[in-house]
Amino acid sequence: MKLIHWLIASICLSWSIQPSWADEYKCYVELANQQNKIVLLKVKPNSTVEQAKQTMLNQGIFAPDGKQKLMVSKIAECVLFNRQFQSDQARQLDNNTPF
Repeated sequence: MKLIHWLIASICLSWSIQPSWADEYKCYVELANQQNKIVLLKVKPNSTVEQAKQTMLNQGIFAPDGKQKLMVSKIAECVLFNRQFQSDQARQLDNNTPF
């Protein structure tokens, strides 16, 4: 009986310490080709939004085909995924971007 309780506790504990994303943001960015896009930004636990944004600037993002890399030249605004952007341009593009 103790073995079953130990096994259940172990399973519950392993689920609780699984790595997960802390927060998901959407960002209004300008690409190196001057195109504006809304992109998702996932912030890992033990990381900050600023660190995640810097990574996006350094490494770029993948194009919709998943193969080509697009360089980000500027991040104009980031908000939590369920929030609205402040700028009109970002809100308009967000409304036309399917996620």
